[in-house]
Amino acid sequence: MLIAAGALDNAPLAADTLIVGAGTMGLLLGKILADAGRSVLVVEAGGRVAATAANRTTTKAGTRPHRGTHDGRASGLGGTSVLWGGQLAEFDTQDFVQDYGPWPLQRSDLTVWYAAVYRRLGIGAPWSDAEYRSRLGGEQGDAAGVERFFTSWLPEPNFARLFKRDALANPRLPILLDATCTGIDFEGDRAVGVVIRVGERTVRIAAGRVVLALGTIATCRFLLSTARNSAVPWRGNTRIGQRFQDHLAGRVASVVVSDETRFRDYFENAVVDGIKLQPKLRFTPASRASTPGTTGISGYFLFGSDFAEHIANIKQVVRAVRLTAGLSRLRSLPADLIAVGSNFAPFVWRYLRDRRVMAFYSKSLDFQVQCEQRPIATSRIALTGDAPLADGLYRAAVEWQVDGSEIERIAAFTAGVDTYLAERGIARLVIDPRVLARDLDFVRDMVDTNHQCGGAPMGTGPETGVVDRDLKVFGTANVYITGAVVFPSSSHANCTLTALALTERLAAELLARED
Repeated sequence: MLIAAGALDNAPLAADTLIVGAGTMGLLLGKILADAGRSVLVVEAGGRVAATAANRTTTKAGTRPHRGTHDGRASGLGGTSVLWGGQLAEFDTQDFVQDYGPWPLQRSDLTVWYAAVYRRLGIGAPWSDAEYRSRLGGEQGDAAGVERFFTSWLPEPNFARLFKRDALANPRLPILLDATCTGIDFEGDRAVGVVIRVGERTVRIAAGRVVLALGTIATCRFLLSTARNSAVPWRGNTRIGQRFQDHLAGRVASVVVSDETRFRDYFENAVVDGIKLQPKLRFTPASRASTPGTTGISGYFLFGSDFAEHIANIKQVVRAVRLTAGLSRLRSLPADLIAVGSNFAPFVWRYLRDRRVMAFYSKSLDFQVQCEQRPIATSRIALTGDAPLADGLYRAAVEWQVDGSEIERIAAFTAGVDTYLAERGIARLVIDPRVLARDLDFVRDMVDTNHQCGGAPMGTGPETGVVDRDLKVFGTANVYITGAVVFPSSSHANCTLTALALTERLAAELLARED
């Protein structure tokens, strides 16, 4: 149920659980608690339509370009999920035992919560990678310590749409829009409410507990701003904003295909049991376990053609029809179909017969890696300026830095992929000379992927983290943080699924306890 900020004049609000942020994590957590009959209130700084416009005012990028600071996140109902493609990938066992970012959790602690997310989002139980490998290409075994794995994609990634009925009509899930949380009131170590900025007014809302679900950069901005303005329990925690991470992406090789049929069977996207899958490559778990502490990395193929944009437009029209959504691209459909021309029939036939999405690469075919960034001290989020902005918080500066040490893992993985493809007679890679030479500048030229992590990591105490294994902020009795901001390290995988799993786990903890 959406509430205009002006409603605070007539009906003061309070809740047992107050969630700050109506994005991906905030909406999921709010729905779970509301469905269980708990008293919930979600407070969101943005409006009914999520947008990126405020980012350039509230944040600035540092000396190294970081696209996601301004363009990779959104505030408003649904948050960054309005920009997200909906790709889901699980972390590996080795991701939780990195020497540079050990987690106070193990992979086994999240198994049940990954499954809970799949059920919650309506995609059932995905098959194992081994089953998908067998069905999609008939593959057995691995080579050079490399294996295929499969990410799944949500049919509806925008959580504002996914939970539209709850957001608009569920009286158990009130969502206050256009209201910026600027502080938390404490009695000792216990939060008793929050401070809200509505226009030029300041309003206090009572709460039994507070959960921050603001996203990585916004969470660090809030924690640092409140630590500057007041004697909050985390005021002396020097880990806030430190070791900020994002996945590194870059094209490491061009691809020469040897067996087109097999290449397509292995690497074209597929739909199995209604779930869209994207085949990718990564190091096998055994390979990673044999060299502990190694950086996580995965890779996938980039298909370039003269009519790639037309194919994308056709897909969007088909998807809009299926979702009975607006057909803004319908006018371009005839031109798109003409441009695709004779390729359209095999595209449709391939999908109808095999449930595979035919890839076109008449222009280029490249291999791209997504590499975990090693957390380093110089990569951080800090405050800039001596005065708060109009929303009551200080501007955040995102200083995203890498040291280039990832190049060794990138080079080893690219060589392993080349061997994997060659042993199967599928293709060979023409590897970028800078990768072969282990040139650190190759890593420094890689771009971010909007997978922002870290800044308020889990730890065993305030000397190693900002929250404990149950996501409770150290020094507080009832303040929690959820989202990728609590990750000590970022894995090879996209971060949203693991953040959602942690949110499911947090919801179960909150339902089981009284703070």
